[in-house]
This record gives sequence, structure tokens and C-alpha cells, in this order.
Amino acid sequence: ALDERLASLLLAIAPPDLQSRLSRDGLFSLSPEERRDLAVTLMLRRNKVTHIYELVKAFGTTSQVEYNRATRAWQRREATAIKHDYETCVHPFTGQMLRGAGHAPLIYAADPRADLPADVGHRAADLMADHDATIVEGWLQRAET
Repeated sequence: ALDERLASLLLAIAPPDLQSRLSRDGLFSLSPEERRDLAVTLMLRRNKVTHIYELVKAFGTTSQVEYNRATRAWQRREATAIKHDYETCVHPFTGQMLRGAGHAPLIYAADPRADLPADVGHRAADLMADHDATIVEGWLQRAET
């Protein structure tokens, strides 16, 4: 049985087709997929933080990124990449739990040394659009293991 407050919260966010089943039969009447969808919906509607951005310094004598001419792309300097080896996070585009630089894509508008914050913000927002559910599902999978 669900706590009365939790039951009312779930009923408030559940799609209409699940509301009657939840009221009548409880949470365990839902399939694993339905429970996961309900958890994702709860996180997206009630949790105000789904993305955390780490800014890297791209100018001056202690720049944390460098341009790789061979790949024609910006990359983290070795010390910054090593720091990421100890961090675990959900990849925002795949939902996969990763450690290392792969978990945090390096996003820039054109050139990280000259990009304005608004330009980077728009670029990140465009890339991250519609990925909230993917991120939340990745964290939920992590919690289940």
C-alpha cells in the first residue's frame, strides 16, 4: 500500500488511463514499463534540475580545452580529462551510465575561446531538447542496479 501523500502525488501526474488502475489496484498493478514511465514523469514534473552543466575554461594561460587539428575538434586537456575519469554520470543523449570524458559532451557554439554564454546556452538547449526522459531513465536504471 502506498502512503496517502505519495498515492495522491502519483494520481496527479498519472495519465488518465492509469489513474483508475492506480486508485483501484495500486502501484504493483502497473507493468515495469508503466512504473518506469510514471517515475520519469514524476521526476520531470516535480524535480526542477535535470541537467547540470560544467563549464570549462577555454582562454588564458590555464585553458582546459585544446584544438585537435587532426580531428578538427575541441577536446579537454589531459588534466581535465583525467579529472573526468573519476566522475560518473548519465550521458545526456544515450542515457548510458558512463565514467570519463564520454559522460559529459563538450558543447560549444563555434570556438570555446570566443563563444558568448548566450550562444553556448542556445547551442546546449538545442542539443538537449527532448532528452530529459533519456537522462532520468538512465539514472533510474543506475538506481536499480
